[in-house]
Amino acid sequence: MNVQNIEKKEHNIATFQVKVDAAAFDAEVNKAYNRNKGQLYVAGFRKGKAPRQVIEGMYGSEIFYEEAIENYADEAFTFGTKECGFECVGRPSIANVEVNDAKELIYTFQVAMYPEVKLGQYRGLEVPMDHTEFDEARVEEALADVRKRNARLLDVERPVQMGDHIVLDFEGFVDGKPFEGGKAEDYDLEIGSDTFIPGFEEQLVGAETGEEREINVTFPENYAQPLAGKPAVFKIKVKSVKEPELPELDDELAKDISDFDTMAEYIDHVREDLKKKFETEQESSYAGSLMQAAIDNLEVDIPEPMIEEKLDEQLRNYAASMGMPASTSKEQILEAMQIDEKTFQAVMRPQAEFEIKVDLLLDAIIKEEQIGIEESEIAQAYEDMAKEYGMEADQIKTYINEDILKQDLTRRKAAAVIRDTAVDKEPEPAEEAPAEEAPAAEESAE
Repeated sequence: MNVQNIEKKEHNIATFQVKVDAAAFDAEVNKAYNRNKGQLYVAGFRKGKAPRQVIEGMYGSEIFYEEAIENYADEAFTFGTKECGFECVGRPSIANVEVNDAKELIYTFQVAMYPEVKLGQYRGLEVPMDHTEFDEARVEEALADVRKRNARLLDVERPVQMGDHIVLDFEGFVDGKPFEGGKAEDYDLEIGSDTFIPGFEEQLVGAETGEEREINVTFPENYAQPLAGKPAVFKIKVKSVKEPELPELDDELAKDISDFDTMAEYIDHVREDLKKKFETEQESSYAGSLMQAAIDNLEVDIPEPMIEEKLDEQLRNYAASMGMPASTSKEQILEAMQIDEKTFQAVMRPQAEFEIKVDLLLDAIIKEEQIGIEESEIAQAYEDMAKEYGMEADQIKTYINEDILKQDLTRRKAAAVIRDTAVDKEPEPAEEAPAEEAPAAEESAE
């Protein structure tokens, strides 16, 4: 193989050709022949016994080309990227394939190149930190949620109110026809939980046990196809209405829901935990603001394939977080999310671009600052994770690749350079409104 016609284009896109010599291509075609000869019928030969030349004479000399070209593509691309001398990112695409008169196979690949990054200021960034004090209302909200989670549900003989729990049967119709997933029986629903599409739960307020009614709603524009944006009618029947009875915040409840003997101890624990989370949120927000400031000072042109790869990664991460198997198709994931691909990409693209810029920024800082990682640091990281997950370090190593861990640790060090050199900028003082002029002495006398 050899590489030819390397061409760098705008927006960090490049094309190059890989020429596969005739002998290597013919060997791959022969492999395709051996894989498929048993499926082709040739008169006068037992199945799978017809020579390649006979099959090619009957079906055409290029009958095995497509499979051979597809199977050789990865090897050709890998060879080509090594020879080109630049780092490729994202998914490659085959712009063209041809077999010349000499029976040589020529691929034309289009790839995205790792973009050039020009660092701006990242040390000594002046960004104001949020010094807001912890709000005790957070504790009150948490305790209210505790009462709600531990409430008893009591049957009531009255119309449905917000906050009630009801059991209902329902069936949805679009254009007068039922749709898949729009029917259920004995469904438990908390009114006001926003479990259903907008407008559904509000129209159940006032219904009584045993009542049947129709509810008219419109599916959101970003809902999964084919329901997105369509009006629907749900026929429902309320089978029971229950009202939550909230427990008292006493010592008995504390013993039931925690390891504490008194409610006072439990509340102190809740307060301490919330304060830690609040401080973590503040620090995370400040670090995010610093990162954004450093990115704003960055110059980089991100190639489109790099963004597309990140969007696919985000989609796969969502699927994994929902427990979907790795074999789940993109279409199935989007259907589970109840969103179409165009809307998903429009919503997630800004975050995808931000994440890419963060990685590019940190990698550039690593290079600029000559940041490295010692073997002892990697070993310690494995030990820390082992303690956190209750596993042996050797077990952790089977799940987390050392190169990926090393990359993560170096990027953390790069982020620490931004954070440790930052300046907590004092917020600009608010301008005071000009004081009104005092009335003249003559006017005052009047």
